[in-house]
Amino acid sequence: MQNISWWNSFYLCPGYAKTVEHTQGLIKKFIGDWGFAGLKIDGQHLNNVAPCFNPAHHHARPEESVEGLQTFFRAIYQTATAIDPDAVLELCPCGTAYSAFNFPYMNHAPASDPESSWQVRHKGKTLKALMGPSAAYAGDHVELSDHHDDFASTVGVGAIISTKFTWPVDPKPKDSFLLTPEKEREWRHWIALYKERMLPLGTYRGELYDIGFDKPETHVVEKSGNFLLCVLCA
Repeated sequence: MQNISWWNSFYLCPGYAKTVEHTQGLIKKFIGDWGFAGLKIDGQHLNNVAPCFNPAHHHARPEESVEGLQTFFRAIYQTATAIDPDAVLELCPCGTAYSAFNFPYMNHAPASDPESSWQVRHKGKTLKALMGPSAAYAGDHVELSDHHDDFASTVGVGAIISTKFTWPVDPKPKDSFLLTPEKEREWRHWIALYKERMLPLGTYRGELYDIGFDKPETHVVEKSGNFLLCVLCA
């Protein structure tokens, strides 16, 4: 068990059978009993865990906790999709790069707390390259983009949009995410455009460019035989 101070919580050993069984039971409750459509697994240190020295776990080596992490995520994925084949499984390692070992056990990759619209777009290019051009990628909450309203960067690269606005009152006025009438008009415009085009159902054509940091920055999405070109000259 590892104390994670920022989250005020404990991480359990993924190499311990009872941890896996307990988590599978929660998945069956969330997806099967309560009918949730998917899970977002969010937090620090999703890419690795500490060695486990708990004698009650009877590990042959402390590193069995580290080696059991991907088996733990696989159990979550298989349990959820056995109940609902269309269940969404999202892993968000909170601002860090993804572990490639976890890719098989998620079907929805977020931008993982981007600090700019540039990161939203280029994380999309990177994750599509690693997971496949048709992989589901979310630009994360639009509130994390430039000016907290840049839907264009997410829509333009064929990513899935999301928002974390609050309504009708804001519990944290200092970092307000309140949906004002002005924002609602903007949100309706972009959400309607997103639904009309549904570019995440297309194919990201990253192989058209052979350099990672192209200038002008360019992204192409192919859908139904048509190509959408997103060019940023800055």
